[in-house]
Amino acid sequence: MITLQSPLIKPFIFHRLPPGKPDPDNPNRRIAQEPCTEITCWDDAVETIRHTNEGSQGTRELFRVWRRDTIAKIEDSLPSEFRQLNHPQLKGAFLELDREAAAKKLQDPAFMETFTPEQKTEEAPSVLPYLTRFITQQKFANFYAFGVASLPKVREQIAGKRFHINQLFLSSLSTTPEELFKEAWGTNGIYRRKYTSGLWKDVPPETKCRLADTFARYICAKEVHGLSQSSWAPDQSIEQLISELKTRGPLVVGGNIGEAAYEEIALPECVELINGIPVYSWKGAEKPRYHEGHAVTLIGAKKHRGAEDVYYLDPIDESKPMETYRRAYKVSYEFLRRNIIGSLVPWPWPEHGEVSPQGYAWAAKKIIHIR
Repeated sequence: MITLQSPLIKPFIFHRLPPGKPDPDNPNRRIAQEPCTEITCWDDAVETIRHTNEGSQGTRELFRVWRRDTIAKIEDSLPSEFRQLNHPQLKGAFLELDREAAAKKLQDPAFMETFTPEQKTEEAPSVLPYLTRFITQQKFANFYAFGVASLPKVREQIAGKRFHINQLFLSSLSTTPEELFKEAWGTNGIYRRKYTSGLWKDVPPETKCRLADTFARYICAKEVHGLSQSSWAPDQSIEQLISELKTRGPLVVGGNIGEAAYEEIALPECVELINGIPVYSWKGAEKPRYHEGHAVTLIGAKKHRGAEDVYYLDPIDESKPMETYRRAYKVSYEFLRRNIIGSLVPWPWPEHGEVSPQGYAWAAKKIIHIR
């Protein structure tokens, strides 16, 4: 890691992290990091700061099985109405297909020849009408999220499947979503206000899925990745965040951040250069959209001429070891504070300002350096 500081701007911090991610079989070697999916963004963000696997070998193996099952078995659980969207030529790219790639598919003669005349006119079940609507909307960044939102019954089935996978993973670590919920309810006022009864059975099914996801990531952060919680919270000043970044290194956070956090999608623009590293910002999309959240890595922050900004890496970007830098992004500190999600609270920081006692950010126990 290279820490960049400017003598002309104070306070300021900007960490430059090495491209790629650690090789799971050789921590001293880095390999290419593929773009994350909606399901894997948290784990891929952690890869940017992780030095080596922590925890026991058995725990790491449980994590690998959990991650594999979370990705693979969800699609297997989809009803036929949704499975038909997974056209053979979309296989393998179903979760990641963006609007540009979908538009290219619709312009590909070989792809269009795989459909009958009836399917092209929506007289028979087909992926075509979904793809056509997908490329003309701006709310969803990938086809999977769009398809799920288009079929409410599918959302329920996916939520049930994800909950079951997370439940199995947590039980293998001798705990359950219900036990972790009770623990959070007893220490977190946000839980007590949102779930007044304190009973797991009163939590709506889709929320149980979201909570189980949150609990599993919380356990993985400590037990698998060897991370520790940061003392920074969104009610603190940017000077306190800068101090934490200097002391602890880059921080992994979750929230409504990145492309999917906006109602209107526009290409990011390069707005700044820091020692030759381009920094991008999403333009023309000012309204954040509250969704399930996305994980990013905070690498810097600055306060300069009345502006308070933070810098982050997004795991949605591919990163290869031979590259000289990773693309960085910038948002205002106020945007981060308004949209961040707590470690055990899968909702944005509440307007009344109550801070989650379980924290908001994770740091590596050992900061990685560019070799």
